[in-house]
Amino acid sequence: MDLSRHDFLKAKLLFKLARTERYGGKHVSLDTLKHGFKPHEKGEVDEIIEELIAERWLLEKPAHYGRQVMLNVEYSKGIKSFIRERLSNIPPFSELLKWMK
Repeated sequence: MDLSRHDFLKAKLLFKLARTERYGGKHVSLDTLKHGFKPHEKGEVDEIIEELIAERWLLEKPAHYGRQVMLNVEYSKGIKSFIRERLSNIPPFSELLKWMK
């Protein structure tokens, strides 16, 4: 599978949330979520976050201290499948994906 940069960043972002089990009421701020991405990737990461909200894979929780997001538990199987398909052949993700059921 030829992995586009967009799909890689999307899978990496979803992996970051899934690894810390950010489902349901367990949310994270957008600023914190963008940590770990290179400065030139952050604009595309913002676009991916909006895309995932539109697809309902991410749920938004507005708060007085900033926007928060969490994974939608209804799409957990699809999210995990997307992550596995995109990252299973890329070290170090291939080793880290073993925990995901």
